[in-house]
Amino acid sequence: MASKMIMKIKDRSSYYYFDQALKDGKRVTIKHSLFTDDVYEAKAIAIKVKSTVDKISTTQKSGYQESYTSFEKYIKSIKNSADIVKGYIDYKEYREIFKRVVSDFYRPISLNNEKKPLKRSRSNQA
Repeated sequence: MASKMIMKIKDRSSYYYFDQALKDGKRVTIKHSLFTDDVYEAKAIAIKVKSTVDKISTTQKSGYQESYTSFEKYIKSIKNSADIVKGYIDYKEYREIFKRVVSDFYRPISLNNEKKPLKRSRSNQA
């Protein structure tokens, strides 16, 4: 999955992430730099971005259908909906998701995942 979304372009130092999004109702291919030359970091970022986008783009039905006929109507409505709208989000929203995921990935992590204030020792206060 992730290997098709990332690519290292010739004469460039980092990997790039490719996917499709909507712009003015048309599908466009978007490209973002992953800011890494390590393939494993690139795959990790690509998987996080894609899973976040998939959570937003898929419409999830809460609970079960009450009857088989209502479930059948639901399936037919999915099949009859326009293909261009399925699974794609707006490119601006995609850009915001990408920025958030990349900044979270590269954010420095403190020890024990908590921020500790610096305290002066009593011997230095004198």
